[in-house]
Amino acid sequence: MLKQKLDSLMKLLNEKGADELILMSSPNMGYLLDYGDGVLTIINRDGVTTVVPVLDYYRAREMLQDSDVKVLGYASYAINAPEDIEMIGRESLLNIIIGNGNKVIAIDESRNWLISEIKSKAPNAAVIDVSNELTDMRSVKTQEEIELMRRAAKITLDSIMDVLEEGLSGRRERDVAASMYRHMIERGSNGVAFEPIIGSGGNGAKPHHTYSDKMIQSTEAVVMDVGARYKLYCADITRTMLPGESDKSAMDVYGAVKDAHDQAIKAIKPGVKASDIDAVARKVLEEYGLSKYFMHSLGHGVGIEVHERPFISPSSGDVLRENQVVTIEPGVYIRDRIGVRIEDMVLVTSTGAIVISK
Repeated sequence: MLKQKLDSLMKLLNEKGADELILMSSPNMGYLLDYGDGVLTIINRDGVTTVVPVLDYYRAREMLQDSDVKVLGYASYAINAPEDIEMIGRESLLNIIIGNGNKVIAIDESRNWLISEIKSKAPNAAVIDVSNELTDMRSVKTQEEIELMRRAAKITLDSIMDVLEEGLSGRRERDVAASMYRHMIERGSNGVAFEPIIGSGGNGAKPHHTYSDKMIQSTEAVVMDVGARYKLYCADITRTMLPGESDKSAMDVYGAVKDAHDQAIKAIKPGVKASDIDAVARKVLEEYGLSKYFMHSLGHGVGIEVHERPFISPSSGDVLRENQVVTIEPGVYIRDRIGVRIEDMVLVTSTGAIVISK
């Protein structure tokens, strides 16, 4: 996976006429190396060097041992490190980056300490921001990335089933959230992609509620928005659980949201405007008289970050491309009554869409 991604980055380097690319964004470093905890990574025609906190040197070297990536330890202060740690200080690092002072340097973050240092020490150097190009590149997934996201989705779905088997009624929302954490980690997750949302009753009508001490009642709907992280890759899935004896109005809301969800997924294919997919779901909810209760965008890309391009909203300028993974998550939120959201992860294929979270 490293070679395929490195080839793409080198192509970008050549297109921009740059001498080197400096990655400082943790997601971008994770995208290339499957290790995102470095200080920065330097990519040029001589290879790849990643600079990591000295305390993480051994872990980074172990994780990258099957690659040709050079690992250097870094500390912002003088340190007497073990002899087998190859260290680099701030000035030496800057000298490597700046070189003769006339380089064209591509960067992935326009606001950081490195930019001011380059401009101060090498006023003739040209600095190019390629952050947009990198987020666009990351939006199209390799087959290996898709499989990692399938694994993250399976861990999430299996953990939801674990929690449901334990039961929701009579437990605090935070207890359910804690159980979700535990099950995901036990099933192989490398942490969670985001703070879980467990919203019961009126709390389910607050889209960004997390969890509370509220006791879940047997008569309440429960919104569960959760996602495992597996080897840096995120899942993002929402299920709304209705009580066994739900009233007709709750069932009607759920049915409307499910219809919007299904119709939007059917509309997905390469070349379609993301805003048009959003419009499909919004139109369905309008037909049910519920569109005013749909108060957020329909979805977003997901990968190394839980929210990334393409963004599926009324104002989005993104166009769907093959091998992007997006969420489709229509919701209806009626204050103090009920919240319903259904969210799945969807792979854009050459012929349409495949739901990878089922």
